[in-house]
Amino acid sequence: MSELDFMEKAESHEEKIICPNCGSVETATVKHTVPWWMYAHICSKCEYCITESEWQPYKEPKFIRFDNNYPKLHNQTEARLLMVIQDISGEMLLNNFPDLTSWDSLRDDGRYYNIAPEKDYMLLLFVGDKNIMFSTTRKQNEENAILYAESVGDVFRITIEPKGVQNGREQRNKG
Repeated sequence: MSELDFMEKAESHEEKIICPNCGSVETATVKHTVPWWMYAHICSKCEYCITESEWQPYKEPKFIRFDNNYPKLHNQTEARLLMVIQDISGEMLLNNFPDLTSWDSLRDDGRYYNIAPEKDYMLLLFVGDKNIMFSTTRKQNEENAILYAESVGDVFRITIEPKGVQNGREQRNKG
């Protein structure tokens, strides 16, 4: 029996990680060795040896959808959520922050997204992949409150889906 037999018999689990050398998403095996678990993986794309100090767990991407390619987005494709401010009335946004509201809601066709004074909103602050910050409003509801409050620091992929179009297909009224 070899001194290293315990490594062959150790339990293990798999984790998705990101290769720090090429960015490939890899499925790596973590061996439950004693006294410490073993984090080592060879990237299947670039053959880089990823060790514990470079171990970056992969998170499934989150998406934030816009109904228009707003100028504030600057054609950025990803953005990190920096801050969430909840329970802001539309009236407060319109009356106390008119410049922010104008910039935030300006569409690429020169029209504005309608901020309803009687509704409550969340204000989200992002920094995009071009290091350009932007804000956006979302309806204040329980689902959004949970999603965004738990996602501060996470990266979101930005998708543009015009109203009436979902997954590239136009939606028609039935009836």
